Order: sequence, then structure tokens, then C-alpha cells
Amino acid sequence: MSRAAGRRKDPLDTLASLNGRLRRVERLYRGHTISVLVHREATQSINNNTETTVSFTDVRHDTTDGDMWDVSQPTRLVVPVDGFYLPMASLAWASNSAGVRVAYFRANGSVLLGRDTRTANAATEATLTTPVRFFNAGDYVELRVFQSSGGALNLAESDEYAVECGLTRQ
Repeated sequence: MSRAAGRRKDPLDTLASLNGRLRRVERLYRGHTISVLVHREATQSINNNTETTVSFTDVRHDTTDGDMWDVSQPTRLVVPVDGFYLPMASLAWASNSAGVRVAYFRANGSVLLGRDTRTANAATEATLTTPVRFFNAGDYVELRVFQSSGGALNLAESDEYAVECGLTRQ
């Protein structure tokens, strides 16, 4: 048996390898726009008085070739390299004039980034952006919503309105 086959890999070698890959990714993206835009092709029902994470069905634009959104985690936009990013979203609710409509971003499952709260009207739309914020590679952003109409209410998807979410490095 060769010496290499009988040896366990040193954790420091593994860490050095990961750091080397991260440096290569950073060089690849340096000077290039890093952004993703995802959307939802069908309605999503949002229960009354329940905070819900929006799930996206397809990517419209991803300059990282799949590093920022993955269908296996359809609620998350993942930061591929450290930097300042701008989260943004656009959505519309089904027609209902009762209660309030809330949309906000959450980072890494807990940090509130920005919030849009509106009194409902016949057709409530929301466009949400937050201040540019620093993220580390591997951090993620999710779009959360809440409504208090008295019953379940759909996020609307039509030719006129789209449920979309994006993240762009600044």
C-alpha cells in the first residue's frame, strides 16, 4: 500500500484547498456584475396571519451560472463571494381589500433587512428594496410575506404583475 493511500487527509490541507478555490472564484467574478433574478410562475397561497417564505420556480437571469439560486432550495438567493449586495423584490396580491400586506427580506434565516407594510386595497402591489448591505460568501436572502385578510390569499402572477426577487452585487 502506498504511503498516500494509508494516510488520512490533513484538515489544514482541506482548508487550504477550499481557500484556494474561493480565491479562484473571487478572481473570476472580480470586475463582473454578479446578479440573479428569480420568479414564481404560478400563484402561491399565503395563509391568514402567517409569515411565509416565498418559493420561486425559475431563474430569469443568473450571471453566476447557478451559484446564486438552486431549485433544491427555491426560497434562497445565495451570495457567492463577499461584497455589498442590493436585494430587491416585486410582488402583487390577489384582489382583496381587508387587512394588511407585508413583505420583507430576511438574511440567513433570522436577520430582518427591510420591510414594506401596506393597508390592503383592491389590488395591492409591493416593490421592495433595501439599503446595500455587506454579505459574506454563503450568506443567503429570502423574501417573506404576511397578510391579514381573514382567509388565505394568493400572491398573484399575471402578464401585468410578476412575483420576482433579485440580488445584485454593487
